[in-house]
Amino acid sequence: MATALAVPQAPRQEIPDSAWQEAGWLPVRLGAEISVRGFTVGDLLSLEVGSLVDAGVGADADVAVDVNGARVGCGKLAAAGEHRGVRLTELV
Repeated sequence: MATALAVPQAPRQEIPDSAWQEAGWLPVRLGAEISVRGFTVGDLLSLEVGSLVDAGVGADADVAVDVNGARVGCGKLAAAGEHRGVRLTELV
């Protein structure tokens, strides 16, 4: 019978609020993902600045929110005047 090696894990450390405030200036990449069915390479190649893509989802659809590629929560599509965005509804 084979045995598995256990890799020791460092204890999780609590990060003080002051550390987050010191790192507040660091840039991050924020992304929101909406799955678009039937979207093709041809559709991608025809995109221009100002193009609209019909995602086929309602305003109540969940939108995944990532920071630097790591899931941080989810939200709902939102509109504010001429702007469109994502309203955060859950942080993980």
